[in-house]
Amino acid sequence: MQNRSKTNVLVKLGMLAALGVVLMLVTRFPLFSPYLMYDAGDIAALVSGIVFGPIYGLAVVAVTASIQAITVDQQGGWIGLTAHLIATGVFVVVSSFIYKKFKTLSSLAIGLIIGSLCTTLIMIPLNYFVFLPLYGIPEKALANTIMFTTTPFNLVKFVINSALGLAVFKAAEKFLTNERLFFEKNRKQK
Repeated sequence: MQNRSKTNVLVKLGMLAALGVVLMLVTRFPLFSPYLMYDAGDIAALVSGIVFGPIYGLAVVAVTASIQAITVDQQGGWIGLTAHLIATGVFVVVSSFIYKKFKTLSSLAIGLIIGSLCTTLIMIPLNYFVFLPLYGIPEKALANTIMFTTTPFNLVKFVINSALGLAVFKAAEKFLTNERLFFEKNRKQK
């Protein structure tokens, strides 16, 4: 039974990762810059974090971000992949961790707000000191790029993903809650 439960979880995580890739491909458009692309693929990772926990959500982030990096975002290379992993990883882990603590719709909403703010704030120094210099952005342009491009992009992207994630959760709350309870019950039996 234990192997069957693990297989069940892996299959569901695989399906969520595949859904994340599909969402990434069909909802992709530039936001604030031709190089900064919005997509809704992070919603699947968020759902994974809500149902299975933050680490599982992070695993789905890693899979979808890696597939994105080798398919539609090759110009971003390892820099874009790393930035995506950190930004979306922080969002998913913080949001799902807060939800996991209280398991209410309001705790999810609070988690999404805090996750969006944490991501936006963490990416400011990372973009200033690491990512943008690696992309060759001149030092004189860093502050303006961060203030008028990357920070608004991150804030808008994660606010949109928060709203969509909350809508998905509300629409499928009973199903997702049952999945989470089933997962937690099987985990405790181990």
